[in-house]
Amino acid sequence: MAQVPDPRDPREVCYRLATLLTIGVCALTSAGHNSLTAVAEWVRRCSPQELQRLGCPFNPLTGHYRVPDEGTLREV
Repeated sequence: MAQVPDPRDPREVCYRLATLLTIGVCALTSAGHNSLTAVAEWVRRCSPQELQRLGCPFNPLTGHYRVPDEGTLREV
C-alpha cells in the first residue's frame, strides 16, 4: 500500500494514504462491510493495537490513536 502514489497536498494530509487504503481493504474483506459508513464504523471499533498496526497516528496529548471518519474516507 505504501507504494501507491498519493496525489494529495502533503500539508493537508492527516492520514497516510497507505493507512486509509489498508483500513478499507481490511474492513471490506474481513468484515464484509460494503459502504464507507460501515468502514468508518468498523475502524472505530478497532482496538488500540489494531489501530497501531493499521498505521493510524497516535496523539500523545490524549493517549489515543486518531481514527479517520467517513468524510475523510469518502474524500480519499
